Amino acid sequence: GVIAALTGGLFGAALQHPVVLTLVATIIAILAMGMFGIYTLELPSSVLGKLHQVAGVAGPFGLGAIAGLVAAPCVGPFVVALLTFVAASGNALIGFLCFFALSLGLGIPYLFLAIFSGSLQRLPKAGTWMEWVRKVFGFLLLGLAAYFISPLLPSRIALFIIPALAIVAGIYLGWFEKSGAESIRFQRFKSLVGLAVIALSMVSIIQRSYSLSSERIWLPFSEQRLQQAIADGKPVVIDFTAKWCAMCKKLEKRTFANPRVRAELRRFVCLKVDMTYGSLTNQNVAERYDVRGLPTVVLVDSKGREHRELRITGFISPQEFIQRLKQLR
Repeated sequence: GVIAALTGGLFGAALQHPVVLTLVATIIAILAMGMFGIYTLELPSSVLGKLHQVAGVAGPFGLGAIAGLVAAPCVGPFVVALLTFVAASGNALIGFLCFFALSLGLGIPYLFLAIFSGSLQRLPKAGTWMEWVRKVFGFLLLGLAAYFISPLLPSRIALFIIPALAIVAGIYLGWFEKSGAESIRFQRFKSLVGLAVIALSMVSIIQRSYSLSSERIWLPFSEQRLQQAIADGKPVVIDFTAKWCAMCKKLEKRTFANPRVRAELRRFVCLKVDMTYGSLTNQNVAERYDVRGLPTVVLVDSKGREHRELRITGFISPQEFIQRLKQLR
């Protein structure tokens, strides 16, 4: 996880390409189909038998390695998705914590089994309810696929694709998924989970709908608009962004859409430079302001001078952004 995060500058940049984003989202969606039982991944029994013989010679380490191979069809999709997410984040601490949590999740059950081996009969018995849990993880993978493909979608669709998927998951898992039908308690539990997911999704849709209004503040960049703002004595915010840039989307949804940020931006002329298709005009603007990565937010005062010390590269919280805006007149 740490290695994947440390290569995020290289791997993460590659992940921002539309072709790569589409490929990653497709692979994760295909892996999700396995959780719904559309296909099954497992090693042949003959191969497993030979591996067990080798593991016996190698001792505990060998047995652990074999356990990893046996568990691979279950955790493999999540490992692939997690590696992709960590690499895109570029944060070594996140990479360590994600895979540390995954390793704890795989190892702690064995620790409890060893400590409380005398109480095994009290544990829930394997049954059809496990199929429901498996499909829960299938929807989680579909959500991750939607997360990766959303930068390529129109903003009005990208904002609501994950909550919409969650509503579908809540309805299906709560009432249409038939596993555990013999248990009234489990049926009630499924209904409660479905209602909770739907309720949280509706709250998310309401919150995201507010961010749509923030788009009205931003205008496409043009030299005429920039010069007019300077002539009117107004400071300018120039946002260099792209539809395939995941961090740009995060900045738009969490920072630009914040009500306090939007209120502060009303005294600015807000211009957006869309680098999605790399037009010659926008490339020239990016070169003029020495933009080396996305997102980059340039702050220009009312006299037309850029304040380089206030420049933003990458994600910034609403509070930090407001502090920088207040320094500009």
